[in-house]
Amino acid sequence: MPYTFDDLAAVRQAKLDLALGKRLKSVMVMGQDISYESCSLASMTLLESQIIKALKPRRIKHVSLQYDRGL
Repeated sequence: MPYTFDDLAAVRQAKLDLALGKRLKSVMVMGQDISYESCSLASMTLLESQIIKALKPRRIKHVSLQYDRGL
């Protein structure tokens, strides 16, 4: 199951709450409940970067070939 923008918003809100000292909450990401007290700000930042990486569209490399027929 891929990450969604709602997951990213939830993790960002969780980071904010964790930084403000609200530790009695949890966040739901991809169907898993993550409790604030069981993780650190660094691990939430890592999760946020993983979600951002997963949400970025993949770039497709286009290659065009040109050649002379020599006529």
